[in-house]
Amino acid sequence: MLAAGLVAGSNPIATAQSKFISDPETDEQFLGYLLDLSFLKDFPWNTSFSILEDEKIKDEDFDNGADYTPARPWRKPKFSRHEDFIVPEAIRPIVEFWVDIYSKYSNNQGVLHDMENPDLILDVIDFNDIESDPKQGPIRRELNRKQRVKNRKSTLMRSLAKLARKKVNFDKLSENEKHIYNYFKSKNDLKELRNLNKSDRIRFQLGQKDRMQTAIYYSGRYLENIEKIFEEAGVPLELSRLPFVESSFNIFAYSKVGASGIWQVMPSSSSQSNRTRVYFDLRNYPIPATRMATKVLRQGYKLTGSWSLAAIGYNHGPSGVRRKVEKLHTKNIGDLLSKHKKAFGFASRNFYPCLLAVIEVEGHAKKYFKNVQWSERLPSISYTLPVGVKYEELLNWYNGNNRKVQVYNPHLTPLVRKKKMIIPAGTPLEIPQNLAANIQSELETRRIPRLPHASRRKVVSNQSQIRKYQQ
Repeated sequence: MLAAGLVAGSNPIATAQSKFISDPETDEQFLGYLLDLSFLKDFPWNTSFSILEDEKIKDEDFDNGADYTPARPWRKPKFSRHEDFIVPEAIRPIVEFWVDIYSKYSNNQGVLHDMENPDLILDVIDFNDIESDPKQGPIRRELNRKQRVKNRKSTLMRSLAKLARKKVNFDKLSENEKHIYNYFKSKNDLKELRNLNKSDRIRFQLGQKDRMQTAIYYSGRYLENIEKIFEEAGVPLELSRLPFVESSFNIFAYSKVGASGIWQVMPSSSSQSNRTRVYFDLRNYPIPATRMATKVLRQGYKLTGSWSLAAIGYNHGPSGVRRKVEKLHTKNIGDLLSKHKKAFGFASRNFYPCLLAVIEVEGHAKKYFKNVQWSERLPSISYTLPVGVKYEELLNWYNGNNRKVQVYNPHLTPLVRKKKMIIPAGTPLEIPQNLAANIQSELETRRIPRLPHASRRKVVSNQSQIRKYQQ
């Protein structure tokens, strides 16, 4: 679930293929919308911010409307201190590596590390001179970042080739080469040092310190409600911090495999019908998506009997984790991630250590960051439309600010916004708190009263008699 692309309900083509259209009176209109993809170009989708995906040289900036809410003091979380979230000694160095990524290295820094042993930092790369050069535009800066990483990788591979020889003259090694040599020597595993001389073992990891601070700020809008949902569901609060790993609390995050929203929920985990997904996608609505996430986590716990394994299952799939556990005959999370490294890919193997690192960094934010704050909650109330409403009317509730509508209601699809469709009755919305009473009163007066069942049957019967008489 670590991941998120355009999905059925967000992607018009995928939605059309899913055959959601069933009303013959609107088929032609909907298909016309779906064939016109021009409305997509301005939608604020961002690629997934999971740090475990492909190597990123530079993170995209994301704006969840920081100026829409004032800051407030950060609140230290009250974690359950469940035994499943105590750092196992076998993976402590890996967790400490991710703690540094989240709290030490900025977005203008990164490290080259061994994929099999992430805590083995092979080189530190700084991009501050590139970013501060006024003569370089965004494209040139990114190209120069990529070239610098490529050059440093090439230099590193030459050093690793030297270390891969059968006989190594320690005295003639550089300081960095000695550091690498001593790492494997301390593990009595010099044979593995020779295997390090493979390009697919070396990975670049961009620092996340700036992004973590931004994520902590935006999390203030949702975490109190999220924690309440987790408590009601009987899921440890530590797992409520998964959005830091999945999306950095970016409400517009999506991945190339179809996961979406702050929880990066996959389409298969949503019970929402394709018909309603034309208008909104609950995976992008933070609070309903949280309820989806708790169901996935509880299912993972039911299948594996462990919250730590359920956390890995959130990324790898709970059934897949259970099969690994049964095959390897162990539920010990430290053994699974250290002695059986080949059992999981890089992302799944590091997902749980990343979560533990986030729990440490966010749980002691004042220790790691100079100025840590939460955003105030969005001043809105949840409301289900009793009647259909034009998008222009919703826009008026937010003083014509389209971006504000998106921030408050990220679950509304671009189809609704760009084509100014009528948002149907039954759609959940966030409406401005200061206008809520007036909006509710106005919409209730438009509701068409439903006749009692017996009366409706009588009307239908009368109409049938009239038609029979006319014939």
